[in-house]
Amino acid sequence: MFFRTQFLRRKPIEIRNNPSNFAAETDREKLLRLKEKIQNRIDALVNNILFVTLEPAMTKAAEDSINTALREVITQRRVTEGMRPEVKKIVDAAREKIAAKQIAGLTDSLTAGVFGIIDSGLSHNIRYERVAEDVYRYLESSKYGNLIHFNNVGNTYEAVRISPDGKLSLETKVIRRPMTLSVKAYAATLTRTAVKGVTSAAQVETYRVNNCAGWVYNCVSDERSRPTHIALHGRHFVYGTEESDLALRVMQDYNCRCRPSAWFNDPELDTPEAVYEQERQDRANSALHTQYLSECAKAVANNPLKSKATKMNPTLNPEQLNALVSRRTGSNSDLDFLRKIAKVSDEECISKEIALLKKNFTHQGVQHSYKHIIDAKNQYNFEDILYVKNNGEYIGIANRPDGISKVYLGKSITGIPIAIYIQDDGRIGTSHFCGVKCERELRRRCK
Repeated sequence: MFFRTQFLRRKPIEIRNNPSNFAAETDREKLLRLKEKIQNRIDALVNNILFVTLEPAMTKAAEDSINTALREVITQRRVTEGMRPEVKKIVDAAREKIAAKQIAGLTDSLTAGVFGIIDSGLSHNIRYERVAEDVYRYLESSKYGNLIHFNNVGNTYEAVRISPDGKLSLETKVIRRPMTLSVKAYAATLTRTAVKGVTSAAQVETYRVNNCAGWVYNCVSDERSRPTHIALHGRHFVYGTEESDLALRVMQDYNCRCRPSAWFNDPELDTPEAVYEQERQDRANSALHTQYLSECAKAVANNPLKSKATKMNPTLNPEQLNALVSRRTGSNSDLDFLRKIAKVSDEECISKEIALLKKNFTHQGVQHSYKHIIDAKNQYNFEDILYVKNNGEYIGIANRPDGISKVYLGKSITGIPIAIYIQDDGRIGTSHFCGVKCERELRRRCK
């Protein structure tokens, strides 16, 4: 089984004009042949322990410059040479520790059985999907059936505490509620987390034996990322320190998708800290935007302060509206954590999203859109509606009771079909989920 390591990010460098180096290889076909040659070399070196993919570098080279791609290739070769014996040792040592940790809570006999399946999969490099399926079949055939119940209320466990500035420490937590999961979901999560934890430990050990100065914590950039993991993005750690051990432990959290990369303590190779700092703030701001936009829209939709004299487009009282939103956002610990990373206040976030709503929606548009989001069981949100407003397909004019509107159809980033109706002032009067039948009817009416 091959594991993909996260691609190391490096600054582009200038390769001097020397016939003996690769700088002259500017032709795409030659570059692809170079990719194949180096890929075969890496496959032989890794020998089924880890797999370093070069395709992102090749794609980048085709779009940007060959020099950047070559830097990626050379750096990857530097950290993969001679890795096999040491990585195998760390895999052997780590898999038992990590896998056993993940299945705590099962009976002793089931723990032994599940661990045996995961250990065998790791030992024989079997794809984690197949291992997860074997774990699922094993648990399904046990007394659990289709569901597995955990009732450890009152028990304590040690967890890693992460502060917004990336400081790490251990704390004791108490389990406060029972949990029930489908056996299939539990098997997939359990196996994925155990395999990923072993892989991360092996990657870090690879960097150590190849004389890298340390390793860097890389967080995935999307809405699923935990605020605490965003706080660790781009932080570097030195082998053998308590902080390094705790950061690796964070990567063993359930469903964590974070990855390590090499840190060289070399400005020519390492991404500057200022870049990582900006990325942390950008990711925190992106998460804040999604959640604050939803909370502000909810407050506007349910706002009791609308003026009867201007029913179609009432004036909102900013101070009272801000107070309505702040009751929910001001005391939210996750949002407070993200605000500290982004270095913004609760008031700033609310004002920004209220202004965005006023610019793009009428008051009635917010109310109707919110109702349709609820009716569609929250498959999409206001951010998706704005995405369709900016990227949707114009299909024609619709005569509605509230006036004539331009109709746009499109899909959210996650593929949910949405119809929006834009009034003459450029603001959304309403929007709703639009399935196949709805789309067909809209296109007929708007010809």
